[in-house]
Amino acid sequence: MTPERYQRICQLFDEALERASGERAAFLAEACGADVELRAAVEKFLTGMAPAEDYLSRPALDVAAALLAQQQQPSALGKQISHYQTLSLLGAGGMGRVYLARDTRLQRMVALKMLPTRFTQDAERVRRFQTEAQAASALNHPNILTIYDVGETDGAHFIATEYVEGQTLRQLLQSGPLPFAQVIEIATQLADALSAAHTAGIIHRDIKPENVMRRPDGYVKVLDFGLAKLTEKQTPHSALRIPPSTEPGKVMGTISYMSPEQALGQSLDQRTDIFSLGVVLYELLSGVQPFKGDSEAATYNAILNLAPPALTETLANLPPAFAALIERCLEKDRALRYQTTADLRAALKGWQRDSSSHSAAVAVPSRPTPRWARVGLALGAAALLSAAAFFVFNKSKSQTAPPAVQTVPATFTQLTDQPGQELYPRLSPDGKTLLYASPAAGNWDLYARPLSGGEAVNLTKDFSEDDAQPAYSPDGAQIAFRSERAGGGLFVMPAQGGAARRVSDAGFNPAWSPDSRELAYSEDHFDEPSNRPIVPAQLFAVQLATGQRRVVTPGDAAQPSWSPHGQRIAYWSVQKGGQRDLFTVAASGGASTPVTDDAAFDWNPVWSPDGRYLYFASDRGGTMNVWRSAIEEATGRVLGAPEAVTTPSANSGWLSFDATGKQLVYVQKNSRVNLQKVAFDPQTEKVTSAPVWITRGAKLTTNPDVSPDGQWLVYGNLGDQQEDLYLCKTDGTGVRQLTNDRYKDRIPRWSPDGQRILFLSDRSGRYEAWVINIAGTGVDGAGLRQLTWTTGPQVQRPIWSADGKRILCNRQSGDPFIIEVDQPWQAQTPQPVTAKNELNQWPFAQSWTRDGQRLAVRLRNHGQGSEQSAIVVYDFATQLYDRLTAFGVWPSWLNDERRILFHQRDQAYVVDSQTKRLHSILSVAPNQLQSIVPSPDNRVLYFELAITEADIWLMKL
Repeated sequence: MTPERYQRICQLFDEALERASGERAAFLAEACGADVELRAAVEKFLTGMAPAEDYLSRPALDVAAALLAQQQQPSALGKQISHYQTLSLLGAGGMGRVYLARDTRLQRMVALKMLPTRFTQDAERVRRFQTEAQAASALNHPNILTIYDVGETDGAHFIATEYVEGQTLRQLLQSGPLPFAQVIEIATQLADALSAAHTAGIIHRDIKPENVMRRPDGYVKVLDFGLAKLTEKQTPHSALRIPPSTEPGKVMGTISYMSPEQALGQSLDQRTDIFSLGVVLYELLSGVQPFKGDSEAATYNAILNLAPPALTETLANLPPAFAALIERCLEKDRALRYQTTADLRAALKGWQRDSSSHSAAVAVPSRPTPRWARVGLALGAAALLSAAAFFVFNKSKSQTAPPAVQTVPATFTQLTDQPGQELYPRLSPDGKTLLYASPAAGNWDLYARPLSGGEAVNLTKDFSEDDAQPAYSPDGAQIAFRSERAGGGLFVMPAQGGAARRVSDAGFNPAWSPDSRELAYSEDHFDEPSNRPIVPAQLFAVQLATGQRRVVTPGDAAQPSWSPHGQRIAYWSVQKGGQRDLFTVAASGGASTPVTDDAAFDWNPVWSPDGRYLYFASDRGGTMNVWRSAIEEATGRVLGAPEAVTTPSANSGWLSFDATGKQLVYVQKNSRVNLQKVAFDPQTEKVTSAPVWITRGAKLTTNPDVSPDGQWLVYGNLGDQQEDLYLCKTDGTGVRQLTNDRYKDRIPRWSPDGQRILFLSDRSGRYEAWVINIAGTGVDGAGLRQLTWTTGPQVQRPIWSADGKRILCNRQSGDPFIIEVDQPWQAQTPQPVTAKNELNQWPFAQSWTRDGQRLAVRLRNHGQGSEQSAIVVYDFATQLYDRLTAFGVWPSWLNDERRILFHQRDQAYVVDSQTKRLHSILSVAPNQLQSIVPSPDNRVLYFELAITEADIWLMKL
């Protein structure tokens, strides 16, 4: 039977369900006409009499359609839900239906989960649906299903997630127990996913084979956080205040996989997931469930009181120590289990490493191959309802299936797995040594370790300043790197460490010329590519022998990469008001040649050693991953469309090849940026409480500002292809979207009267200042108005005067200027803010005193390639800067207009503008602060907290 035939059966089945039972016969008679077989097939599904053998001959895409007799929900098939066009039904279960859909904005396939219509009046089900989205969207991990969007349209609640193909563990078990090595591979990934969830304060509570899927490339995905519980993390720096997913005493989940405490309706922690994971591992190895009775009561009794048969009795070749690992997971007393999934993950990684039958490399096929899936299932099997609750993963070969993506064959091995970040990896030309930077010793240092394993050696341990961004010379004898020692610059040292010499007092991300005579570098430094400011940074080359410097390209350029035969230099640049694209330029300089020119975020270009390809990181596939473009090295001419070099990561970057081109290292980076608040005593300059979460999502929540009445926050989300502004109450409730379009809206600032929001936007084609109205505590959205029409350097970070009549606009370079808010641009005479002692630095004014006489300003070094900045006060009367600190960003006046709040990396400070006394008030180490602002009464501080994990992986091509 064709997919089109079953698509028609699904459609008629849905339409019949929408009618009263007495009306269905007449409806089918009219709809099916003379097609007796069609009508009989639909009636079989409606009456529950479809024979089991029918299921064996049908594609998995359509199996779930026959199991919807309990789902009295109007079909969304073929309809437009928000900006998603539904294409086909993927599955259905107790919490809703899932459709394959096309995201019409980003042009990608998604899975769209819909809450049944009859449940929308059920507050508990709606809350659980929202909790599922909140829980899963707070995670960014390659083994956890990625949430793209959550919303409501015309009373229908939905979640849009990545569309993934593969098989659930239940489907894998249809063929019998799994091999030991495969179970270890799956178990390690599951423990890694759960460890990430538990670290974020989330427990899943429904781990079972139906909720775990294995992709064709071997990577595992944990699904369906519909039963997830958001827990309060017991740390001194967090106080998550989110109600539990269900009231105490309510039992939720699938009986056979419940922990004893879950079966008893007791309070739960991460150890319940450890028990459930143990049940799954037992079943994967043996093919049977350890706790399975003839009735629910018997199953409950087995979970609470009975020990399962020992695995060593039925599996003669199973190592007893591994059987003991599973037995420890299945301890009925949770105090006797593994206490954290991190501990369990460490134990499993030891088995993964030591098992001679297991390969650490995971193959990525050259092309996903759609196929007809055969599912052996009796009609009444409730298991498939659960299995289809989120996806049917074996993609059918139908007209609505997404097109296959050409990928490059590769295998992958994780090289580092330490807490925190390992960044800027480089492979030695001979491919034997891994070089990288890490802050593990308290500041950023360079480490080298054999690629085959062993201890990493700190090459720069004798210096307390940060050392990062290393690059091997072509012969592997030297390392160039960025260092903040002695005022900062580029240094070169032997590959084994030792004495380093400065070759330039400027520069970031050095790249060697193939003859080792020059280093190319950019003026600009960035921690996150999405956070890179739109400030042009030139590309230079410096001679190592003489220190002589030359300009390669005068336009914006970052992360240079020299082609293997020395002919061209690749880089990425911010263009067209914020678009990130790749370019190449002749090594001698001149006009640049574009490699990409589209809406995708492209960065981090690296030449393949043979000069045939330019590899780069891009979000053009929906997540930040690795791509390549065939290129003519001599001219920079692009020879074809980009090809995916897909890694098992949702965020890949910082690429480096060895000399053979067969090995490439990259960083898998998982970052979350959310808002927190903390009580503050402005008199004693002390924080008086633990920080409390305001937002807990996967988006990068940035640049908060507090309403004048102290009741609301406005903030943005950075890094997505669509960057919008949001409002919420200061406790995180009442979230409302202020802008919703394809433009990048950033750095919102509340007007002094609380009626308008000033922000930066590229909606005119370049970044300018805009304003939008706010009606009370709701969203008006009227009065959207462009305030500036500049030429030359673009506007950056506009701020209000205290009377709300003027705004100050910073520039990409040069002096800020002031305009009148309510005058047309044509009638304006912008007033430049000039300083007599400007000293070749870019000023970013970020806070204005109430009397309008002084500005709190961050000075950023201009043209020197340094990341150093300073906090200064600008006085309009004297036109002078008064330097207060030699570091810091985001200065804000406190109410006494004498002290200034600011931050640097993981520390927040207060500095007295008269005495210049400096006082640290808050540390979030090892995490990072992104911005910080005080409440109107100065008794609460609101800030962005960035939590990042970065590990290095090896790709073998």
